[in-house]
Amino acid sequence: MSQRKALSFSLALVLCVCITAPCFSGGGQSGSSSGARTGPSANLNLTGLPLVKDRETYSIAISMRTLSQNSMPDKEAVIRAERDTNIRVNWVEIIETAWIERLNILFASGDLPDAIVRPPANLVMQNLPLLVDLTNMLDTYTPVLSNFLKTRPDIKSNITAPDGRIYSFPSGVEQPWGLVDDSLFIDKEWLDALRLPVPSTTEEFYSMLRAFKENDMNGNGNRNDEIPFSFCQANTQFNLKSMFGSFGVLDNAEHLQIIDNVVTFTPTRPEFRDALRYFNRLYSEGLMDPEGLSQSIEQYTAKGRLTPTIYGSFIANVLGNIVGLDQLDKYIPVSPLKGPGGHQLWNRSRAAGLFYTGFVITNKCRSPEALIRWYDYVNSSFDTVMLWHLGPVNMAWAFDEKGLWRNIMTNVPSGGVFEEYWFTVAVGGNGPQLLQIYDTNAPTIRSLEGDWNTLYKLASQAKQEPYFPKAILPQGLEEPGIIQERSILFADIDNYVRNFIATSIMNGVTDAQWNEHIRNSQRLNIPRYVQSYQGLYDRSK
Repeated sequence: MSQRKALSFSLALVLCVCITAPCFSGGGQSGSSSGARTGPSANLNLTGLPLVKDRETYSIAISMRTLSQNSMPDKEAVIRAERDTNIRVNWVEIIETAWIERLNILFASGDLPDAIVRPPANLVMQNLPLLVDLTNMLDTYTPVLSNFLKTRPDIKSNITAPDGRIYSFPSGVEQPWGLVDDSLFIDKEWLDALRLPVPSTTEEFYSMLRAFKENDMNGNGNRNDEIPFSFCQANTQFNLKSMFGSFGVLDNAEHLQIIDNVVTFTPTRPEFRDALRYFNRLYSEGLMDPEGLSQSIEQYTAKGRLTPTIYGSFIANVLGNIVGLDQLDKYIPVSPLKGPGGHQLWNRSRAAGLFYTGFVITNKCRSPEALIRWYDYVNSSFDTVMLWHLGPVNMAWAFDEKGLWRNIMTNVPSGGVFEEYWFTVAVGGNGPQLLQIYDTNAPTIRSLEGDWNTLYKLASQAKQEPYFPKAILPQGLEEPGIIQERSILFADIDNYVRNFIATSIMNGVTDAQWNEHIRNSQRLNIPRYVQSYQGLYDRSK
C-alpha cells in the first residue's frame, strides 16, 4: 500500500471500527468460536515459519492512536505478519481515549478477545483467573523472549506476578534516554560572555545566577527580563526533585528513596530541609523563577522559546522541548551540583520506556501456544520490530551514512505532523513489539545516535548516570488491594508534601516550622505507605 493511500483513510473509519461492539471469533481455527483450551494444536509448527500449517484466526484487542489515519489491517507490519505466520488477526481496535473504559467492560462481561496488547497492570492483576499462565511455555514457544530474559533478570522480575507466575510479556521501547527524566541545562553563551566556568557546586551555581541577574545577558537593554533559573514544579520531568540530591537525599514522584536497602520517606530527613533552605535563598534573592512553583508546562515552554532568550538555566527532560530546535547549541547539560556536604545525587527513572503488561492471552484462546509464537515472531529481529514500531524503512525512519537509524520528516505531507504520519504507516508505541535501543552492543540493534533528540538526551544522561542512587524503587505487578490502599495514602501525602515544599521555598523554614512539619507528617500514616513499597522492593531483590 502506498503512503498516499495510507494517509487517505479517514479517521471516521477508524472510529467506526473502534466503537462497534466486539464479536470475537477465532481461538485457533478460522471461523471457530472461542472456548476452553485444547492444548497445542497439531496444526502448530514448533519452529520456523509459518507458525501454523493451515491458516488460523485469532482476535486481539489494541488501543488505536487518535492520530492514525487507517486501521490495523492496512499497516505493512500486520500485512507481512499474516503472510509470514499464516495467522490472521481480527483486530479489536479501541480508540485510545476509550481504552480503559472498554477493557473494563470486556473483563466484566467475560466477552474477551484471544489476546490484549498493553492492558493496564491493575486490570491484569484484577483478572488473573481470566488470563493464561504463560510461565511453563516460555522456553518452548518464545526462544527470543526467553533468551532475552536470561540476560535481563530485572525485566523478568517485573513481569512476574506476586504468585510467582508470568501472565504477560513486555513491550515498549527501552530508550537510551529512559534512565533520566530530567537534567539541568545552562546557557553556555551567557557563561562565556561573563568568562565564567561551568558551575560544579551549589555555591558556584548561586554565584552564576547572581551574575546572570545583574547583567543584561540577552542584550536587549532590559536588565530585568532575564530569568537566571527556571523550572516547572507541577511536572515531575521539569521540577526540582533531583536537585535535592546536592544535599544528600532525593525527592521524586513517590517522595521515597532507597537508602541501605530501606525504603525511606525523604521529606522528613534533615537533608531535605537543607535543600529547601537553599532554594529559599535563590527565591528570596530573585534568582529563581517566581512562577516556577505554579506555572503550567505550556507557560514554561512558551517562556523558554522567547526571542531574545530569557532562561539562563532550567530543568528539562529534553532540551529541545523547552527552547526549540534552533537553540540546541546554546545550552549544555551539567553534572549534578556538589552540595556543602560533598553530596552529588540525581534521580534515575523507575522505567526505561518498557510496558510490563505488554501482551496477555485470555482464557478464551483455545491454542495460546500459537499466539505466544506470534508474539515471539513480532520480536524476532530488528527489522520486524522496526516495521511494527516505525513502519517500512525510508518512510518515517531511515539509516544514515553511519548505518545508524533516525526519524525522518521528509515524507510527512505538507501541513501534517510527524506523529500522524508515524501512527499511520506504523503501529507505533501501542504495539506488542519490544524495541531495545539502549543496549547498543546488541548485535541486532542500531543506535538512535543519529537523532537530535537522542544525541542531547545521551549527553545529558552521561552527566547524571555516575550519580544515580545504588537502588531505586522497582516496577512490578502487585495485588490490587495494595495498589488501592497505597493510592489512597499517597493522595494525602503528596498534596501535603507539595504544599510544604512550595511554602518553604517562598517563605523559608525555621527550626520550629520544621518540627511542626515532622509532627504533621506523623499524622499521614507514612509508615504504612513506606511499607507497601518496602514489600515490592524486597520481592524484587
